Parts: sequence; structure tokens; C-alpha cells
Amino acid sequence: MKKENKDTKRLLSLILIVLLITIILVGGTYAFFTAVFTGVEEDTTITIGGGSLGIHMDGGNIITLSNIYPREEAWDTKRFTITGNNNTSLHMPYYLNLIVTENTFRSGSLTYILESQNTSNTGATLPAITLQRGIPTGAGIHPLGGGTFDTVGTDMVHTYYLTFFFPSRGVAQNEDQGAIFNAHVGISGEAPILAENQIKDNNSQIREGSPNFRIVANNANRDAEEGLWRVPDEHGEALVFRGTHQGLNNNVIFAGHQWKILRIEGNGNIRMIYNGVCTLNAEGTNCEEGINGATAGNRTLIANAEFNVAWRNHGRYIGYMFGETTGTFNEQHAHIHDSTIKTVVDNWFNENITGFNKELVANDTIFCINRTIGSLAIHQARGVNQVGTGLDRTPTGYASWDVVATELPTLICPRSEDRLTLPIALITLDEANMAGGRGNQTNNDFFLKSGVVYWTMSPSGFSNGSGFVPTHLVNNNGNLFSIVNPLNGVRPVLALNSNVTFSSGDGSASTPFIVN
Repeated sequence: MKKENKDTKRLLSLILIVLLITIILVGGTYAFFTAVFTGVEEDTTITIGGGSLGIHMDGGNIITLSNIYPREEAWDTKRFTITGNNNTSLHMPYYLNLIVTENTFRSGSLTYILESQNTSNTGATLPAITLQRGIPTGAGIHPLGGGTFDTVGTDMVHTYYLTFFFPSRGVAQNEDQGAIFNAHVGISGEAPILAENQIKDNNSQIREGSPNFRIVANNANRDAEEGLWRVPDEHGEALVFRGTHQGLNNNVIFAGHQWKILRIEGNGNIRMIYNGVCTLNAEGTNCEEGINGATAGNRTLIANAEFNVAWRNHGRYIGYMFGETTGTFNEQHAHIHDSTIKTVVDNWFNENITGFNKELVANDTIFCINRTIGSLAIHQARGVNQVGTGLDRTPTGYASWDVVATELPTLICPRSEDRLTLPIALITLDEANMAGGRGNQTNNDFFLKSGVVYWTMSPSGFSNGSGFVPTHLVNNNGNLFSIVNPLNGVRPVLALNSNVTFSSGDGSASTPFIVN
């Protein structure tokens, strides 16, 4: 293997290998093609930090695959190794990208799996990578992951296997006939541009200080209220979207659906709320019918459902998950049983977020069922002379009413017992308030107003057989409130992993971000 040592602390070459894939499709029910993978050089060496990295492609630099047609099995696998020679105590990180220069296939028609194995004879540890993803149509950069050589040593080896698929999906794929795919794999010493940075680059108004949550954020006060605000959350400091449909670039297309970004969490995950089905247009740049806005109504929902079918019968049912009929407060409000609405959301998730898309969803997102008992003074101001204990059938009002009254929302769950770790759930009243809504005040402009009533997961109260619904809602005119109607809309919330990137778009309604 050719090796070349240079005294430098930056990456001098961005390309480690090139895999050029040319796909030629001919007629027929299924799309046959020939793919040729070509490396620019069989062996390449670059320099990072205090040492050098070498690439070697086993068996030469060309693989020819003939007469391939859509099927479930892989056709062939390309093996490549990265050999580190670290001469100092400095870290030697590297990042791999699949760089697609042309792809006229439908999004997801082509897929790949990248796997890593520890085949090093020096005991070096490989990065834990097993990716399975579909490739969006069009050009773009798709991070594959990367690794680090942290110790001084010679010929420390990381091994990768890159496999491409053309799944049959059980149907003819005539739409992909004549399609072209060209790509190469690149390596860099710098981290890829992740979704977090792409969002910031396309939303330049990052504001300092604390917003005035006592007022709505609408088209009349965009100069003062709209943008990304820094707010503490469970992971550190979040960047929260606040403002209007028109003024924010927070639209995302993911897994065949459209979403609105709520915030960049303190850990870099991208938290989003469901906004409707999306069939991509021919260009692959937007939904055929556009992004749903303030009057979209039921198109922004996955369903209309009750929160809990038995919510009038016992105080425990006010939770997204709930406990037993007897015992202490924490026992009655434990996370044991699923609410009716959680079952609706989970079933939708399992049916619609599958395969490589499911791997992009953070499975440890923190959701808060804030079951802190409300302030007696605030409830008395509403004409309610007790707040209750939350036990059994005792009428009880919860702290979400305090948020409605004081407009002091939080992203930090007040009670550790109320934290849920899930891949998907619902928005909280606090999040809706931060986004620009306010209790009992119309706001037809802010980006969570969709023209239909939908649930939050913030408990409102229990009134022993009548009165409150179990949680607060976002009204069809954008105000945050609680009513008696038990059947309302469902808009799920999930978070994408911090290593996600967008292949295209700027987040606007005309050119939404497209998830790789």
C-alpha cells in the first residue's frame, strides 16, 4: 500500500475513494441495468492530524454487475479498509460520505447498507456502524458515519462493507426505467454539515434572551418575536422555533410525510410535529399539493381520537400513560398502561415509519406528562376553590393551567416521575406556548395553527365524571385551551437523530428540507 507522511494538522485530501456507479436501464416490466463501481486509485493515502490514513479496496478497484433486476437479495458488496498510522497522541477522526452527483431514480428505489467489522490485527476498535437507508432522488451528500484512531500505532485497520440494493417492493418499477445513478464515497477530516447546521443556516434570526411568552407570535410582531430562541431543555440549550407559517423555514419531508420543526434539542436532535401526508412532486423538491398551512384542517392529522376512553372514571386516566386504580399518587400515575391516544400514535408509527427511516428516529426522546398539581391561587382566580390531590376520583387541576395563566412555559419536566422516553408521542402545552400560542387568545398566524382542534399531552384536570377533558388542546383558531369535547385531532411528535442531514431544500414552504 502506498503511504505518504506529511507534517500537517489538517486534511489535505477530501477524497479517499471514488465509487462511480453507472446504471443503465432497458425496457421491460422490471428495470434491468448494469452497474460498474470504479475507484480512482486502488490505493490512496491522506494525512490527518498526527498521522496518515490509507485506503485499500480488496480485489481491485472495479466490480461489474450484469443483468441486475429488482429483487430483495443483495447483488454484490464492496469491501474497503481504512488503515491508520498514528505517529502522535493526537486523535485522528474521519468522516465518510456517499456523495451522489446524479440520481434520477424515485426516492428510496435504491438502497444501501454500510456495515463495519473489527478485523484489525492490532485490536483497534471499529466504529459501531450498521446503516440501511434509501437514497433520495437528486444529488446530495449522505453521511455514512466515521471513526477515530485514538492511539499511537501502525496499520490499525477499520473495515467497511458497502452493499447496494434495488428492492422489488412487490410491484413493477417501470417508473425507474432509464434512470441514472452516479456517486462516489468521500472521506474528510471535518464533520459533515448536519441538519442542525442546515437549519441554522436557513434561519438566520437566532435570538438571545427570553421571549415574551405572554403575547402571541403573529404576523404583526414578526420583527420582535419570530425566529429561533435559546431556551433551556433536558439536554442543555435548545433552539426553539417561534413565529408564523410564512416567516419560518421549519418544513421537513420525512418518510412520505411533512413535518414542522419545533426545536433543535440541546443534544442536536431535531424535534418535529406531524403536518400531513406528502407525495413528492416529479422534481422531488416538494409535496405535490404543497405544505399544509393554517387552514389545512384534517390534512394535518393522523386521526381524530379520544385521549382515553375511560377518562371520566378515574383521575389516573389524565396521563399519556397511567398506573393502577389504587395506591400512592406515583403508583396511580405510573407508566404502566397505554392511553387510547398512545395506542393510536404507536400503531401509526409502526405502520408508517419503517426500515431505514425508523433508524433515523431518536428512540430515547424525552416527553413530559407534567402532573404537578396546580397553584391554588391561580385556580381560585378561575373560580375553582381547590386543586385536589390527583388521587382516585378527587377533582384535581394540574399545572398546565398555571402556564395558561402566567405564560411561563418550560422544556424541563418538573417531576422526574413524569418523564417518558419514547420514539414518538404528542406536543406539550409548553411547546405550543413557546411556538407562539397563548391561552384563550386567538392566533391565526403561528405555525402550529392548522384550522382544527388537536390534543397536547399536558394534563388539564379531572372533575369526577364531567367537566374537563384530560389534557389541554390547540384550538382551530390557534388558542390554547381546554374543552369538554372528548374527540379531537392527533398530531404526533418525534425527533430525528442528531446525525441526520438534509439532501436538499431550505425549509421554506416552497422548498422544504428533504431528509436523506
